[in-house]
Amino acid sequence: MTLQQLKYADAVAACGSISEAARRVFVTQPTLTESIRALEEELRTAIFTRSARGNVVTLFPDRGDRYISKGLFPVGE
Repeated sequence: MTLQQLKYADAVAACGSISEAARRVFVTQPTLTESIRALEEELRTAIFTRSARGNVVTLFPDRGDRYISKGLFPVGE
């Protein structure tokens, strides 16, 4: 897991869209998708539910955005 992968996951969580997140972090959509897939493989779980309408955080459904932006596993929570 890298800080770059967490930055990308945070962007997808904030935008709700891979394409919009890619624009926000100045990378191509395939680059962002591959990074998210690699992170999900490392964690051995899906972080997002993907659909035609966007991406929804599924790793921590109630507080996913907060966990991703704090590095997935914040201390003290």
